[in-house]
Amino acid sequence: MEHSRWQQQYEALLPEVDPQKLTALVEEVETAMFFRFQELTTNPDGHVERHALAEAANSLLVVKREILGFPGLEFIDQKEVQADSEPDQRVRPNPDL
Repeated sequence: MEHSRWQQQYEALLPEVDPQKLTALVEEVETAMFFRFQELTTNPDGHVERHALAEAANSLLVVKREILGFPGLEFIDQKEVQADSEPDQRVRPNPDL
């Protein structure tokens, strides 16, 4: 699968540690993902990328909740988040999406 713009932006945000920059990058990626998902709704062959979009969206929720501390995301299932993680051992999304 060829990397779409949203995937390139997603991969670019993974190493970012500055909260202000990371917040801006998350917003950019979410916007790009939204538009790409809209494009794929009429593409019957887009199921693989739609799955990748869903996985990336879940990873962004982890970033927003665990790294950026966004309020209101406490209800999201935390199966992949270690409760005893130290700040230096932050959960990072899967870069292989």
